[in-house]
Amino acid sequence: MPHTDPRPARHALKIAAWAFLVVVYGCGDGKGQPFTGIVSGTASYEDRTYDQNGFTGAKSVKPIRFADVEVVRAADGAVLASTATDSTGVFSLTFTNSAGPGIYLRVLSLTANSSVHVAVTDTAGNLYAAAGASFNERTAIPTTVSLTAPVVTAGNEAIGGAFHIMDRFIDGSEFVRTLSGQVPPLVTARWEIGTGGTFYDSDLDQISVAGGSGLQTGDHDEYDDSVLLHEYGHHIANHFSRDDSPGGVHFLSDNTEDIRLAWSEGWATFFAGAVLDSPNYVDTVGGDPPSNSASAFDLETRAAGSPLTYTTNEGAVATVLWDIFDQSTTEAFDGIGGQMAGIWDVVANALPAASTVSMEDFWDGWFTRGHGFATEMQSVTDDRQMGFSQDPSGTNDTAVCITPLALNTSLNETLYSATATDVDYVCVNLTQGTSYTIETINLSNGADTFLQILNDQMTMIASNDNGTDTANYSQCQTPGVPCPPNDGTSLASRVTLTPSASGTYFVKITRSANAPPSAGTYGSYTLRLTSP
Repeated sequence: MPHTDPRPARHALKIAAWAFLVVVYGCGDGKGQPFTGIVSGTASYEDRTYDQNGFTGAKSVKPIRFADVEVVRAADGAVLASTATDSTGVFSLTFTNSAGPGIYLRVLSLTANSSVHVAVTDTAGNLYAAAGASFNERTAIPTTVSLTAPVVTAGNEAIGGAFHIMDRFIDGSEFVRTLSGQVPPLVTARWEIGTGGTFYDSDLDQISVAGGSGLQTGDHDEYDDSVLLHEYGHHIANHFSRDDSPGGVHFLSDNTEDIRLAWSEGWATFFAGAVLDSPNYVDTVGGDPPSNSASAFDLETRAAGSPLTYTTNEGAVATVLWDIFDQSTTEAFDGIGGQMAGIWDVVANALPAASTVSMEDFWDGWFTRGHGFATEMQSVTDDRQMGFSQDPSGTNDTAVCITPLALNTSLNETLYSATATDVDYVCVNLTQGTSYTIETINLSNGADTFLQILNDQMTMIASNDNGTDTANYSQCQTPGVPCPPNDGTSLASRVTLTPSASGTYFVKITRSANAPPSAGTYGSYTLRLTSP
């Protein structure tokens, strides 16, 4: 099979003035004979500083790490030599020019280091290249040239943003290489000013980065560390784990999400925080003050009444992972920390074998892989109301009547079991000729219930899956069959009956055999008995 180089073509470049330090030494007769020289220097870009209110207006100079640097003959554009910058932006290379004098240097938005694979292009696939002025290498004496590529302002179209994107992806790559011992595959970012939308395309291994609506206007993401690393987290899940997310519109405060989507987005948000070692997730909007603003999310601190609850909420997933990762154990519920190796082990070695990946599978995988901290894990997930606990009302796994559910009362239960599929039995005393409604309500954490009413001979006399909805959602996502939301009612069950004899009956509650992939295996529900 022929090999196709996945890297963007080198001849397709967007060039701007660059920032590097150059020192040249050489030898040759200066009369048309080949000239061999050594060029050394440093490459850097200008970063933008922001806080939770947006860009502050401050700038800082940072090195371009592991980038491809080329010596180019000015007369015809021939590349005479290339190398890569090191982790501090320093480079040195030997070149030979067999034609007339005149060269310049350029650094490409592409890593040339074997331990990092990142490229940044415009939306047409052209690499960015930052180039210095040409000079006569045969007459140059050791000299220093200081040039710094600025950020985009109203007065220029500088390309520092492209190198900032590359720098953040390098951070993500190095983080994963340390954990896994493997170099993540190439990811290409596509960004340019005036383009919208930031997202990861798993088929192309490509991340589109929003360039706002113009210079320093709109939602730009090229300098947003958290946003960039969130998308890189999707890339990592795609190659080192498994991601079953159906995609689509999602919101941080939505706790009725598809359980697969909640895991995917929660993992990516956590990944950004872990790489940055910061709980602050910031997405800037606009430019420097006074046009700056931002939306911010704190993974560590959650206010009372926070909507970030349940396994079907991406924010809850992210905050639980953060509590397992971070070193802080000052919160009453957070007695675990510093466990990134365990998180990675589950993500890389347990989740790929799951039927559909969700927070439930992470929980199961944590204990299957032997990472322990059962009490601490229970505490941090209980704080997010994730329901990873046996039925709170006591053992009801067998049809034994101890305390019947009284009329017009309810009982809170879970479908969780650490060892087998959970089956709940609740007894009720019903009177002949009286109409009753037995139903599940307040479903959470992706629960999908199935109700059966059994008589004293344990014979089923009535059953129901999703109330009056008779659709089979087990194959949702096929054309014409959208998955229902995990909103507490869509997958609830309801039976109305008038018994032909008075006595004790059992309500049997299980997970629906037709549960959609968007729902969970576990989940929580409330059982209610009423009579009109």
